Amino acid sequence: MPVDLYRSPVPEQLWERIRNEFHLPSLEQVRERLSAVHEDPEPVMQQLVRIFLDGGTYCPGYQFRPDQTLEPVVVALFERAMELRIPHNCES
Repeated sequence: MPVDLYRSPVPEQLWERIRNEFHLPSLEQVRERLSAVHEDPEPVMQQLVRIFLDGGTYCPGYQFRPDQTLEPVVVALFERAMELRIPHNCES
């Protein structure tokens, strides 16, 4: 009988490796960082690309510049994808 890889639980060590390899700070970590730079971080928070892994919400590091502002190219790409209603967060 073949193993159903899509239904097997993902080990916590693998989630940790994914978060580290792809520089995925948690949503709360990002909120804290942005609060140190912006009086009101909420407008920036609403523009973030988010990834949902293992019950947590993370924000890929590639969307941030060194000064904690958002990379305009990433913001524009995400906005355009939303305008075009490109499917995302889908299960296959």
